[in-house]
Amino acid sequence: MKEDSRRVRMTKTLLHKGLIEALRSKPLDKITVTEICDYADVNRSTYYSYFSDPFDQIVQYERSIGESIREQLEEALQDDMSTQEKCFTLFSSALKELGKIKDEFKVLVSGKVDLSIIKEILNDFWEPVFFETRGSFDDLDITDQYRFFYSASGCFMMISNWFTDDSGKSISAEELANMLTKFSMNCYNFEYEE
Repeated sequence: MKEDSRRVRMTKTLLHKGLIEALRSKPLDKITVTEICDYADVNRSTYYSYFSDPFDQIVQYERSIGESIREQLEEALQDDMSTQEKCFTLFSSALKELGKIKDEFKVLVSGKVDLSIIKEILNDFWEPVFFETRGSFDDLDITDQYRFFYSASGCFMMISNWFTDDSGKSISAEELANMLTKFSMNCYNFEYEE
């Protein structure tokens, strides 16, 4: 069976939705394959043709989110953009793709799953923008290396909070992208133009 066939995509989507439903009530390490299959209305043998266990499934799910964000970003980035434009495009693209799975993302950032892959994705996106002006990570002094980690972690937390904020005081995706851009540009001592 072709990996990218419509049936495979639909089955994986159902299984991912089943996993998200299970995560609403318990942490990943307490979820069984049977529970996921019950939510998705899919046989366990079908499940095992795609995933070895719920941990493998969550890794694959996070990777698929990352691939969607990467594709969106690659289409949007242009060589002649300024660092600030690239940074804004990075955050706008990530927010747009994550917005498509807002409810699922809220569950993922609820603390029941290790989101290191999503953090890596944000790092992967920010690296080319940052390092085109500073050289490779290994060439950075220790202060700039810490700035990089500080900024990437802070941006991830701001995005997570934005998606989970139900207070009614939320800002638009464009406002958040502008805020993240300004925060990141200032963190690295890049000039930010209002």
